[in-house]
Amino acid sequence: MKHSFRKYFTVAFFVLTCFHLFSQSYDTTRMYRVMAKARRGEPITIVALGGSITQGSLASSEGKRWVSIVANWWKQTFPLSTITIVNSGIGATGSDFGVHRLERDVFSKNPDVIIVEFSVNDRKDIFSTETMEAIVRQIYNDARNPAVMILSLKKQDGSSAKIFHKVVADYYKVPFVNYADKIDSYIQKDKLKMSDLYVDGIHPNDIGMSYIARLMIEELQTIYNKLPIEYSSLYHNTILPKPLIDSKFDNTYLWGVNDISPIENKGWTTTSSGWHSNKINSEMSFEFYGNTISLLISSHNTLNRGKVRVWIDNQIPIRLNSYWSNVWGPSLNFAVIDSCLSDGKHVIHIKNIGKSVSYSKSAYFEFATILTASKHKIVHPVAKIRSINNTMLLSNNNTFELDASKSFDNSGIGKMFYRWYLLSKPNNSKAFIQNDTAVLSHIVPDVVGKYIVGLKVGNALDTSLIYSVELSARLANLSPTAIAGQDTVVATNSILTLDGSLSFDPENDSLTYHWSIVSQPVGSSTILHNNETAFPRFKPSIEGEYIISLEVTDQLSAKSKISKIRIIATSGNVESVVLNPGLSVKPSQAKNSYIIYYAITKNEKVLLTITQDQIKSKIFKVVDEIKSAGRYDVHTEMNSFPKGSYTITLTTPEAILSKKLVIK
Repeated sequence: MKHSFRKYFTVAFFVLTCFHLFSQSYDTTRMYRVMAKARRGEPITIVALGGSITQGSLASSEGKRWVSIVANWWKQTFPLSTITIVNSGIGATGSDFGVHRLERDVFSKNPDVIIVEFSVNDRKDIFSTETMEAIVRQIYNDARNPAVMILSLKKQDGSSAKIFHKVVADYYKVPFVNYADKIDSYIQKDKLKMSDLYVDGIHPNDIGMSYIARLMIEELQTIYNKLPIEYSSLYHNTILPKPLIDSKFDNTYLWGVNDISPIENKGWTTTSSGWHSNKINSEMSFEFYGNTISLLISSHNTLNRGKVRVWIDNQIPIRLNSYWSNVWGPSLNFAVIDSCLSDGKHVIHIKNIGKSVSYSKSAYFEFATILTASKHKIVHPVAKIRSINNTMLLSNNNTFELDASKSFDNSGIGKMFYRWYLLSKPNNSKAFIQNDTAVLSHIVPDVVGKYIVGLKVGNALDTSLIYSVELSARLANLSPTAIAGQDTVVATNSILTLDGSLSFDPENDSLTYHWSIVSQPVGSSTILHNNETAFPRFKPSIEGEYIISLEVTDQLSAKSKISKIRIIATSGNVESVVLNPGLSVKPSQAKNSYIIYYAITKNEKVLLTITQDQIKSKIFKVVDEIKSAGRYDVHTEMNSFPKGSYTITLTTPEAILSKKLVIK
């Protein structure tokens, strides 16, 4: 019931606010100061904050993105200045996540100009007004006094959060580029249709990007044309008006695995990408300060997803499900747990409660970030550790370098102190923390195994919670394995999401991905989008054969062998089909548990077996039935299997494939 007032408040709010505000003009003081600075030849930094359209998701090249085209206007208009453009667009995100990203992705770049674009991804309700207002308030409160512009876009069908953003722009007198309302008259004059501007109804193509840039540049040019010849005013309005909605998001924070440690953890695992669990009833909790807390969860349409129960303090829990039906993914989705708390200390509890749907293969749940907000700055000290490398080879020259400089104390009570702890180390290790009261410290590993280092910071009145990181020393490093997927048939001009998530590292190191188009038909200009992720997007422009490669690299820079797939593009409405049978094996999260992936090209009898190599006659039948064409995964619980070498064999009427597996 505590959120229901929004439904009744929204209509009255916009009737009154729009009536009074829509005719207001904006304040050019901040932009004048930036343009005058650029005219004098001083360097300028422009940051674009937004979603996938700002990121340039489906533009044919970086130079075709609206951000790049607008940057060129600045370079041409101010040739004496060095113009730096920072693209902080992240796909599938809105102003709710954007307001938490300001410190990390915007202010840390020392911006002179900030362009904000979230109107396509934002909800069409007053919450989007609240979070957009918070973005503007934080920008106006920043000591660098950057200029800000709000860009309002829309989907091909016309949907947009424009009205919920414009009231903010008018109230705070922010320049507002209204593409959502103006584009129709522009394309009508140019004898185009809205469909000519979009790839998929959401993401603009190169033509759409050029129109966005055109409207942005027209607005900038209008401001520049009115810039006084001798403008050197340092005046700017530093007094914010009373909030239009609320000030609860005036201070926001992002907490990742390198920023915060749980106060209790039963069964969750920490990786470089976040916290995850596939164990039912595993539970963890974090202490935080603020009035709002949210999670950034990983969602996908794979059948290994689970759900959790989340609650604050002793409140009624809510459920979060990490399975979604979208054909693309995975994606990080923003989930507000509670935005009506009192400013102060609270505890968030997260408990795995099982499979996302009844036919799921497991209960895997992952969240990448904890997000908090408060009306006031956090006053108690916060410990943060940055380790240059969390994994290394054991040698006389290798050292774990530890850095506490990202820890902070906003109380202003005296000088902050630091204390390092070696919470755990391997048996027989004599390692210890060097300089255990310094900002920069280190530890020299002397035995193979895990080292857990903790940090506390404090002031004269208070200390932080202890923050810990796990470090790993090993004798050797094994190369990862790249798995680019199966050869596939796809229709031309349809979007195909490639999947390299089956790639793995035998030591469970985090991986980086690099996809390339090895060859494509003559005349094709097809490119891969997001080719440094596990799930790049691919849109073949003409018929023919496309060869695509994948290479993965682990955190110790060991590279995999190249894995290649063949994509056959053909005209017409063609459902993607597997071209060749396939078989691969990947460790799951549980010890001695593996996932067997196989693909078949048609409906046929499938025999999948596991043979113990030392005892050839001992065969375990995993699958023995008729299956439809497609890709499958089988979770095998091999915990009771004896150590040794095994052969996994896929037998169909058209192929026999095998893979080796060693259980240590």
